[in-house]
Amino acid sequence: MAEFDTISKHLIQKYPDDFANLKEGIRDILRESSLFQSLTQQSREEAREEGREEGREEGIEQGGRERAIEDILDVLEIRFDLRQTDPLSARISAIEDLQRLKRLHRAAIQVSNLDEFERMLDSTT
Repeated sequence: MAEFDTISKHLIQKYPDDFANLKEGIRDILRESSLFQSLTQQSREEAREEGREEGREEGIEQGGRERAIEDILDVLEIRFDLRQTDPLSARISAIEDLQRLKRLHRAAIQVSNLDEFERMLDSTT
């Protein structure tokens, strides 16, 4: 194998244009082969499926976040008559972290007043 490598390097140095043409010709043959086309198609399909799966996961996560925000706001509205126009509603709606939202949902159920909830909101990160 070492001998082949030595000869190949020598020929490439001596005839660079011929090897460039040969290399391009081999690429063309490979591109036209059914195996290459099949592998290319399979790679594209796998990439599309990965994209779809990532999109589904992001959609599920976003849906869970939106649901958690709705749940918190519902509890605060029922228990403390919080209106959607209240600045506290906007603060809650801006939270991205689903785990934080879940903790806040529990707090909304357990606190005794809106000020206490707001202190919890300020203290959780």
